[in-house]
Amino acid sequence: MKRDECTPQEEWVLAQLEEGKWAHLRIYANGEQDKCRLTAAFLEALLTDGIEDFKPHRKGLRITGAVVAQALDLENAEVAHIVFLDNFKFEKEVNCRDVRFARHLGLNNCQFSQKADFQRVHVQGNVFLRNAVFQGPLDFCGDDIGGQFNADGAQFQSEKEKADFNGLKVGRDAVFSGTVFQGPLDFRGADIGRQFNAEGAQFQSEKEKANFNGLKVGRDAVFRGTVFQGPLDFVSADIGEQFNAEGAQFQSEKEKADFNGLKVGQDAFFDDAIFQGPVDFVSADIGRQFSAEGAQFRSEKEKANFNGLKVGRSAVFRGTVFQGPVDFVSADIGRQFIAEGAQFQNEKEKANFNGLKVGRDAFFKDAIFQGPVDFVSADIGEQFSARRAEFKSSDEAIFEALKVGGPVFFEGAEFCGPVDLNHAHFANLLMGGKPIPELNLEHTRIDRELRIWGTEIDRLKARNLVVQGAVLLNQVAIKEEADLRYVRFQTLDLLKVRWPKQQDKVRLEGLTYRAISAGDKSEDPVKLLAWLDHARFHSQPYRQLESCWQQHGEQDWGDEAFLRMKKREAREKPLRIGLWAWTWFLIGLAGYGRKPFRPVLWMLGLICLSFFAFGNPEDMVAKKTSTQAVYANPALTGLYGEKDKILEEKGWEHYSWFWYTIDLMLPVDLEVAKYYEPKYILAWWYARGLPLVGWIIIAALAASLTGLFELKGHIREH
Repeated sequence: MKRDECTPQEEWVLAQLEEGKWAHLRIYANGEQDKCRLTAAFLEALLTDGIEDFKPHRKGLRITGAVVAQALDLENAEVAHIVFLDNFKFEKEVNCRDVRFARHLGLNNCQFSQKADFQRVHVQGNVFLRNAVFQGPLDFCGDDIGGQFNADGAQFQSEKEKADFNGLKVGRDAVFSGTVFQGPLDFRGADIGRQFNAEGAQFQSEKEKANFNGLKVGRDAVFRGTVFQGPLDFVSADIGEQFNAEGAQFQSEKEKADFNGLKVGQDAFFDDAIFQGPVDFVSADIGRQFSAEGAQFRSEKEKANFNGLKVGRSAVFRGTVFQGPVDFVSADIGRQFIAEGAQFQNEKEKANFNGLKVGRDAFFKDAIFQGPVDFVSADIGEQFSARRAEFKSSDEAIFEALKVGGPVFFEGAEFCGPVDLNHAHFANLLMGGKPIPELNLEHTRIDRELRIWGTEIDRLKARNLVVQGAVLLNQVAIKEEADLRYVRFQTLDLLKVRWPKQQDKVRLEGLTYRAISAGDKSEDPVKLLAWLDHARFHSQPYRQLESCWQQHGEQDWGDEAFLRMKKREAREKPLRIGLWAWTWFLIGLAGYGRKPFRPVLWMLGLICLSFFAFGNPEDMVAKKTSTQAVYANPALTGLYGEKDKILEEKGWEHYSWFWYTIDLMLPVDLEVAKYYEPKYILAWWYARGLPLVGWIIIAALAASLTGLFELKGHIREH
């Protein structure tokens, strides 16, 4: 293009550029709009060094305020200079496809009335589109920007046509702060070297997707305060350091905010963000911290899905509100899961933490769960705390097979439905302060301490519970059912515990422990035996208590437990008359072997009674003479005294009521009783029964002293 073919304003522009100045056309035009017009041919020649006798200044081509009425076609051009075309208005299509800019390209405050095609543009330096307005379709697909791509405050106004940045490559930062996108947007596969900044940007299309699928950012992606009115796709995006969406708003109630497979090298921040619809963080991988503190997930029907979320350090949901279902199934958190003060407000849908894995601590202090809760098979490395948490649903709060390496705290937690901790495994469990409708600890294992205090439990199900350390029930009222069958404790302290009124609802068979107390040691026998008496009968709890007391040197208490068991055993089967009578007979005779010298007292009593039956020789009838007795048993010679001789002289045979009684009672023959018999009928029958009674007493004494007293048979237990 020859220079003399240029319009006056174009010649003026050339002169300004030769001097290294900005060409401010609006100043030149002084209000005359026609003087602001530049032809497309002039711009094409200017940018490609096609104007004769024109050598631009090293500061580049800098023009502002122009209007270009014709279509601009720079396809495949090579531009060697710095180019700043600010405040331009392009009334027709702009085609910069495959253009190579050796330096910078600036189009700040420009207006593109129709299509702007920058497809596969290569810029060695920076691209500036600050406050630019694109009224038609825009295509930056496949661009390669060596430095920065800056579109702060730009507006992409087409509601139907796409703003296409698919495959955009930027060496440093891509800046879209405050940018407005009214239509569909495509950043799929874009590769940003350092930072992607869309702070305060607005993605206004309610139907069309803001698509960042596969976006790669070397350092940070910033969406602080950004508004997304429609669907959003960050599937498989890869952010090198931080993803920041603090205060962002995801306003679509039906379309998904999709972060499935999102990968962030360090931290992801969604603090105070608002999600109106479904959210998907399935299999997202966050290197350090995931924080959604104070965020709101407002959809009552659509799920906030964190299934398989992986976080290297902490996941923070402090004060977060979930109005719909939430899914943390199989999420893997390296250190801490913090949901203190979080609210799970959906009354019907589940807050699902099934299979959640946390390396250290899980905090749910002061959290509120309005609906069902599922922590089945969750694995917490150190501590699980739900102090003062509120579980409002009448449905079961399920912690089945929950595994916690350290203590579990439910102190002050409120449960409106059953609590299921069966098959769980903790180091410690501490709970109390609020009523619990049902507590299920069946097959649960606690390595150290179980402490339940200050609470009412309607139903306690703890069959096969194992506690390796101490168990403390303090000021606990169990109202309807207490099942402690086959429970194993090290120590058991029962302080002011109230049990169900119905005996059949207290099951203690199989309960074992090494030490047990009911508070004041002096009251242990009374309180603990009353506890066993109030339970459904089984001999094992009494034997366990007996064994425990014996091991601690309390033999008398152990004996009392045994006797209480035998008395209870007889009472439980009153129709079995033989067993009933035999039991009470042995208790009376020798304390069922636990009062070994009681048979001696019975024997002494019988001897005393025998004095009245056999003490008067005149009431006895001689079978043989005493002399014959002596000849028959010369050993008796020394037993005679003066009284015997006097009796013989009077015609009485030798006689001793004491040896007569002893001979009747002992199971050996002293050859005394066979020579005499009572004269009167009552004494005669007494003499006939005395050997049987004596033999029983002697057998009871022997069995008591040798420990062979207890019967092998027991009544059948249910």
